Amino acid sequence: MELTTGDKPGLLAETGNALLKQNVFIRMAKIVTVGERAEDVFYITDNHGNMLSAEQQEMLRKELVRAIDESQ
Repeated sequence: MELTTGDKPGLLAETGNALLKQNVFIRMAKIVTVGERAEDVFYITDNHGNMLSAEQQEMLRKELVRAIDESQ
């Protein structure tokens, strides 16, 4: 999963909470901040180590957008 957005305090915590709510497991992450921009990559699976289905991906996308939008 790639996440590119404006950086701000608490962004990683909000992202982690969104992943937790969707029962997503982070296998590895690459966190990069370029100026005021966050360019993060997360290697994720479900709790059983499987790829997320299209439905799970869409639910996660909506949760991330909601979490990021609410805090701005």
